[in-house]
Amino acid sequence: MVSGTVLRSHAGGYLVHSDELKGTLICAARARLKKERKFIVTGDKVQLGEVDVAQGTAVITARLERENLLSKPLIANVDQIVAVQAIHQPEWNPLLCDRYLVHCQLALPSASILLCLNKCDLASDEDLASLLKIYDPLGYKMLTVSAMTGQGIKDLTDCLAGKISVLIGPSGVGKSSLINYLDPGLNLKVGLSDDDFGRHTTTYSKLYPVKLGLNDSEQATWVADTPG
Repeated sequence: MVSGTVLRSHAGGYLVHSDELKGTLICAARARLKKERKFIVTGDKVQLGEVDVAQGTAVITARLERENLLSKPLIANVDQIVAVQAIHQPEWNPLLCDRYLVHCQLALPSASILLCLNKCDLASDEDLASLLKIYDPLGYKMLTVSAMTGQGIKDLTDCLAGKISVLIGPSGVGKSSLINYLDPGLNLKVGLSDDDFGRHTTTYSKLYPVKLGLNDSEQATWVADTPG
């Protein structure tokens, strides 16, 4: 029996990555899974049957037990939530940031939460110090990074390595840009509107196996990009 991880769930179809086959398959799910209310979402571990490697297709025959489930964005088996915010372009919104953090803590208390401040190249030292003063006493691990210059990316890489992480945050803060910096081969679509408000370039949640230069013996790193 071949097993895999659901990278994307969309309109009744599934993209599943299989380590055993070293590739991805386009899959449908057995009708009985829906009858049993075993719905399949991004991040689910599944078993596959009727595998046709030549056609790149298979059928999901079973959904394995979940470690956890985040309802918004809808994704399963998450180790870590990375709340991405921009300091400028779009401008820092403390109320929105706090809402994201509270939502994460209530929705998935088993996962660790990382506050990632992107576009730090546009911020002053005073900006960064004032934010650290707010969130550090609350116990949140906070990173300042720039997908433009690469500042802080090494620290972010260390936090992501070997984990399944989901990036959440409003449109335009640079979630897709950060993933592209981590693994340029993914070449995710990014965009920002002329008035500096985020433009929705990610329209569904998708899990990506990210190459961080780890040895083959080490656990794989997965990062989910989500709509703003």
